[in-house]
Amino acid sequence: MTIEGLSVEPWVDLGGPDRQTGLVRGSVHIVERGNRAVCFGPELSTTTKGGRVAVDSRTGRFTYTPSVSARQISCTSANYGDTVDTFSVDVVDDHGTRAEVHVVVDILPAHVREATPVDRPSCAAERPIIIDADQPTRFATGSRVVDMVVHADTPPTAYAEVGDPKRPTGSVTGAVISRNTGALSYGPVLFTTAKGGLVSVGALSGRFSYTPSDQARLLAMSGADLDDRVDTFNLTVTDLYGGSTEVPVTVEIMAADIPPIGTPILRLPDVNGVVAGHIQGTARDGGTLVYSLANAANPAGSTDESAYSRRGGLVQLDPATGRFVFVPTISQATIPGLDTDTFTVTVTNTRGGSADVTVNPLAHLKIGVDTVSTAPDVQCGRLVVGADGPLSFGVGTGPRKGTVQVDRDGNYVYTRTPGLGHGITAADSFTITGTDDYGRSITVATVAVSPPLAGNAPVAATVVVFESAVDGLGNQTTRGMIAAAGAARFTSGTVLSTKGSSAKIAEDGTFTYSSTQNPGVGHAAAAVDALAADKVDTFRVLAEHADGRRTPVLVSVQLHPYNNTPTQATTGGSGRVRGLKTGDWTTSVVDVDGDDITYRVDQPNPTGVVSVGRNAVGAFTVHYESTSPRAGTWYRTEAFTVTFCDGHLKCDGTPASVTAEYVF
Repeated sequence: MTIEGLSVEPWVDLGGPDRQTGLVRGSVHIVERGNRAVCFGPELSTTTKGGRVAVDSRTGRFTYTPSVSARQISCTSANYGDTVDTFSVDVVDDHGTRAEVHVVVDILPAHVREATPVDRPSCAAERPIIIDADQPTRFATGSRVVDMVVHADTPPTAYAEVGDPKRPTGSVTGAVISRNTGALSYGPVLFTTAKGGLVSVGALSGRFSYTPSDQARLLAMSGADLDDRVDTFNLTVTDLYGGSTEVPVTVEIMAADIPPIGTPILRLPDVNGVVAGHIQGTARDGGTLVYSLANAANPAGSTDESAYSRRGGLVQLDPATGRFVFVPTISQATIPGLDTDTFTVTVTNTRGGSADVTVNPLAHLKIGVDTVSTAPDVQCGRLVVGADGPLSFGVGTGPRKGTVQVDRDGNYVYTRTPGLGHGITAADSFTITGTDDYGRSITVATVAVSPPLAGNAPVAATVVVFESAVDGLGNQTTRGMIAAAGAARFTSGTVLSTKGSSAKIAEDGTFTYSSTQNPGVGHAAAAVDALAADKVDTFRVLAEHADGRRTPVLVSVQLHPYNNTPTQATTGGSGRVRGLKTGDWTTSVVDVDGDDITYRVDQPNPTGVVSVGRNAVGAFTVHYESTSPRAGTWYRTEAFTVTFCDGHLKCDGTPASVTAEYVF
């Protein structure tokens, strides 16, 4: 039968009522030959007799649940109309064509003794389907004849499953479990207990949630009676026949959070003024404590493990143990040894509750500075600190009359700028900063230097190199010996070179030069346009003569060029085989040294124009456009290359580059 171009063959499969619950299950079938999508509805509806109908919108399967009143009327009435219920299922395809299926179902009586089957229409499969093409489509079907069995009414049996309280509110979830099959209802759906707890119940699912009152939680915390730690209430389970059962429920009341207690335990400051200590915390409910510096009392930017103190000192904290290290600033107080600072540690109980503990340590940083050696215009020294301290060191405010190098251990080399004039005085100063593992810094020392003014230029040393090599990371190590006219020995120690490398000198003049602290010197020496000065590093030592004189000696070290050759990867291709006269490629060039990349196009037999650009992510875009006439279907082919250079030399002295080949 065709309706508005839609070919359909409808029918209904219908089962009889479940002998205990009265549920009726069935499905509406539509065979649609036009390959159109079909949906069913409404998904939820109520019949005129109070029955509930649920329809699967995708499959057409439905479930009918009779009301209690309809079942009771069906039990006592001799009228056939009181023993059945009707509802409709709508069928709609994706073109908006709508059909309405009428379904008639039996209502299972609430109390049936022996019943003589009523003469009823046969099942839908035995009745014709009547369709009127001039009206909205309607499908009429009957219900099946079912046997009825006598069941005595018995109240449902049920019990409650209860979960544990959950933080932070102490809420408890659970469910009432019934051994009965069929539709059940649960209630009341919302009420309060005798202790003020709020209970919410799913009327059809039996799941419930309980939230204790604040007063009940406080009483559970302070009360000694076990009854103060639980709450009770009843839930009612009702079946379709009107039978009901009270289910008692007992829930645990989570005690109100008990704030932890914390006390700062401080050691005396060490020789540099650094203070160590810990927070002695107690969780009165047996919970686990964690510690943090991230709170409103500390300066902005504080983290769990690191913070500045109120006056700018550095604090490091172990969140698991509460142990801390405090590095104060240099005190400006009249009596520095009595100066104090403040920071705050938040102690948190994992079971709930927290407390802020204020720490007031003594605060005066006193790091000494030793002078190791001096020479005309040069002074070497170090900070008097331990090797395993909490800080690494660097230059803070630089000197006015020269330059200074400071390594992470606090060793420094000051070099006065030559040519400042005859009126220059020897004194100068600079500051050294200390930085912790979290990147926070303070000024730890102001260093006053006054190396003797140079009366003459340093003597150039004679250098004999024993060995010199560069490792895979670009670090150069050179070992050799220096000699100077009249020198009996040399001042031993470690000095910094002009370019920031280090040199360790022995009294006999043997030395080890290392660029580990400054590997970029080798890369600078490898530049194509490197100057002679870029390929040499220098450092100064003091030559001691037999008569007690000391003269500065300048030592030069030849630098090895170091560079990583760039690599490339190309995607794209020619449009020639598609009859086009263009080709496009994308070439990504990677240079681990971060050098600027230049390129050169090579076309041995040019028959087109090559253009090279860069896209938003830095990759090179290569475009080719043929300028030759077509040769039949296609344009003439051409091969060309683009060479990408990083502006440096390889170890053999040739330019470092990578070449990509392109074929149009």
